[in-house]
Amino acid sequence: MRAFTLPLSLVCIVVFADCSSAGVEVLRKEQVGVTVHRGVEKRTVETSSDQSRIDRRENTVTLPDFATSQNELGGERAVQEDPDQKLRVTIGEGWHHYKAKEYNKALACFTAGSEATDVETRQNGLSGLAYTFMRLGQDRKAVALFADLFEQGYRPEETGAALVQLLIETDRIEEAREVLERVPVIVAKRWRNPLERKILRRQMDAAISAANPTAILEVLKRNHKKLKLCEETEQYYKAALVLQKKGVMVPAGNLLQALASCRMKDKEWQLRLLSHRLRPMGDKELVQALGAQVRSSNLARPDLLKLGKSMLWQRLERSKPDSPIYRQLAQALVDLDPNDVMAVPLLAWSCYQQGDYTCSISSFRWLLAREPHNQEYLLGLCYGLQASGRPLEAIMAIREFPGKVGEQPRTQLVNLYFELGQKEYEASRFTTAEAHLNSAAEVDPGRRDVQELLSWARYRLGRPESLLALLLAQYKHKPGIGTAQVYVDILKATGRDSEKNLFMAELAKSDNPDLRRMAADDYYLRGWPMSAAFIAGDSHTCYAGCDKPQIDNTLSFRAREGDSGSSRLFAMAYTADVQSPTPAGRLWDVRLSPIHLDNGEFQDRPLIGSSYRMLYDSQVDVRESNPTIDVLQLDMGIRQEGDFPWQIRLGTTPISGPVEPRPTFLLSFWNEKWRLNLEQEAVRESRLSWVGMEDPYSQNSWGRVLRTGAELERTFSLKGPWWFSVASEYKYYWGEHVADNQQLSASVSWGKTDQWLGMTRDVGLFLETKGFERNTNFYTYGYGGYFSPELMLIAGPFIHVTKERSSDFWWDGSLSTGYTYHRAASAPRYWEPDSSMPVTDIIQRYSGSEESNLAVDARLRGLYSLGGAWFVGAELAINNSSDFTEFQGALILRYRFGQGTAFCLTPRQNENSFIPIR
Repeated sequence: MRAFTLPLSLVCIVVFADCSSAGVEVLRKEQVGVTVHRGVEKRTVETSSDQSRIDRRENTVTLPDFATSQNELGGERAVQEDPDQKLRVTIGEGWHHYKAKEYNKALACFTAGSEATDVETRQNGLSGLAYTFMRLGQDRKAVALFADLFEQGYRPEETGAALVQLLIETDRIEEAREVLERVPVIVAKRWRNPLERKILRRQMDAAISAANPTAILEVLKRNHKKLKLCEETEQYYKAALVLQKKGVMVPAGNLLQALASCRMKDKEWQLRLLSHRLRPMGDKELVQALGAQVRSSNLARPDLLKLGKSMLWQRLERSKPDSPIYRQLAQALVDLDPNDVMAVPLLAWSCYQQGDYTCSISSFRWLLAREPHNQEYLLGLCYGLQASGRPLEAIMAIREFPGKVGEQPRTQLVNLYFELGQKEYEASRFTTAEAHLNSAAEVDPGRRDVQELLSWARYRLGRPESLLALLLAQYKHKPGIGTAQVYVDILKATGRDSEKNLFMAELAKSDNPDLRRMAADDYYLRGWPMSAAFIAGDSHTCYAGCDKPQIDNTLSFRAREGDSGSSRLFAMAYTADVQSPTPAGRLWDVRLSPIHLDNGEFQDRPLIGSSYRMLYDSQVDVRESNPTIDVLQLDMGIRQEGDFPWQIRLGTTPISGPVEPRPTFLLSFWNEKWRLNLEQEAVRESRLSWVGMEDPYSQNSWGRVLRTGAELERTFSLKGPWWFSVASEYKYYWGEHVADNQQLSASVSWGKTDQWLGMTRDVGLFLETKGFERNTNFYTYGYGGYFSPELMLIAGPFIHVTKERSSDFWWDGSLSTGYTYHRAASAPRYWEPDSSMPVTDIIQRYSGSEESNLAVDARLRGLYSLGGAWFVGAELAINNSSDFTEFQGALILRYRFGQGTAFCLTPRQNENSFIPIR
């Protein structure tokens, strides 16, 4: 066995009188050495004052059996018989002092007894001395004594156990392992586990001190059975903390989880473990783990709640209030303590932000029950009720609030009433909407959005005054295209055209180009392209260029079937039309038209003019007549745009004809609902009616018929796009040596105007009737040569399609067809014959006629912008509604003195023709 060496020390012991003189003698030596004979070696045992170790051993050392029997060996007789008897008594007193924890007295007695000559007595004294050193913390001395006693075979179970215990406690592991192999089996079994635990502690301490996760995991792997036996739990706990600190989370968590099965009744220990297990968890894992602990933990609930709340509050401080995890953390806090008045508001607001209004409402109701005057909780409740579609409950909550309602709840009350009013308004329940909005206005009369929607509701109920006043005030406060447009739209919708037009006139004078453009657009839509162009001054509009002069060069023709020399007509004309607009919306134009007329060759001795002369004078001279004639027509006009548009034209019938020309005029007024024309114009149905003819049988000329009269039309707007129109006309026909005539006509039409394939379409039905005083549709002297039935009826459908004017190409087409009936009266062969006319000829008459057929009136025309200043156009037409069929056509070349590609056609011009000689 390995030798145990101890240095010599000075031992100072107080000697009590009740110990033997032999013991006193020994204790008085200056150099006290308790000599332990073990082979040829000597050991010196020294004392120690390690009080903590002494205290630790109070309940771990077992006294030897003889420690309670030594005092029985007393008596004078025994001393006389045995010289060591006195020392045995001293040893017995030592054990008495030992048991009384009077270790210094016991030390003196045992020291004296260790000098006995009797081996057993000496070993008994040494044993007591070793135990006393052990109690006094003088481990090295105790180890040396126990080692000698064990080697001597003195009570090996007791001395071996004490020796192993001391070696383990003093970290002499290898020596302890050697001794453990030699002690009795019962001792080895008792101390093998403490030795292994000591080894484990040493290895774990080294790994922990080095903060080496690999070393810690190796120790854990080798000693996993110790963990299951719940041994060295503090060491494992420290190891888990090191692993956590080094980021080895899974093994650390598993280790802490395993330690939780140890020391189950130690609440402080369990809380420590739980704290370290929860701390590295993510937020969601923490919430789940705390919930599980609350349901299943055997920890004291207040301690658990304190730990859980502390950790949850820390996480809340690091989380964003609008994040989903914030709500989960707040919910976990409330789950831990439903009465936590700090956590419940956080949960309530978080639920609101996350859209869980049921949670938010219930939380705020709970808070208000505890603090009825808290306006923040009132607001939260209202927000939740409003967001969940329960605004009436929110209103009741504010109305029933026991305290004075502050600014924020009042604002919320207005918002709630406004929301209800808005929903009712969107559902077209305007009466209910007005009621809610009135309530909002009573709370806050200054809320602009409330007043605005309230005005709209009243407008929908037929009371637009407040809305118009509001919109006008908004425009004046902030003039701009947005505020102006809304105001104009309402003026239009309420039929306040005069107010709208006054407002547009104000916008036209604005310094803001956007507002001027708005006014210009309105002028254009009202049929004022010239005014619009002068106001806007913009080259990218549908009316760009309408403020520039232009000239139209038109080549047109008319072709009518009929008898050669009389009713037949072919006319061709070139027209130069110079147009010049002014900023006042007035267009001046001058039109010059050279016209070529051809009515065909006369038959030999035609029955026209004074043809009766050849009946009684076969030798009468027949004047030669040219079938063609060239004339010139001149007219000029002024057309005014505006609220009261009008047009004046002045001109003459064709100059250079056989009959002197007469003036023509047109005075026209119109708007969207009515039209009035006062006019005098040439009747262009034949050469006779247009320019007059020379009588082949005399030197006279006759014809050149004018019609003078008035035309009135009224249009009524019906529901939606439908309309109804009535018109009447009176014309007086007169000419050179021509019978006067009168015409009355009336027409009705019914249809609708809508958008069709991106174009404006008018479609409907019409009925027209016309009648003349007399039939003058003849070519003998005194008649006018124009269609003048006694009665004419025509009825059928019509369609008129116009392409949008704002493009490079514009076209317009119309078609009407229907049943037509006309009846012409009979008439004398000659009108007002002279006295030389034969009686047989006088009594002859033109017979009347009656006819019905399918009539067609079709017209198509278009304009195309070539870019820059040039335009080209064309027109074709056919009409057989009279007793003849007529074809018309024209080609137009327009040049504009300035840039702008707009066609500048007004709605009234859409009804006109490009053909000046129409």
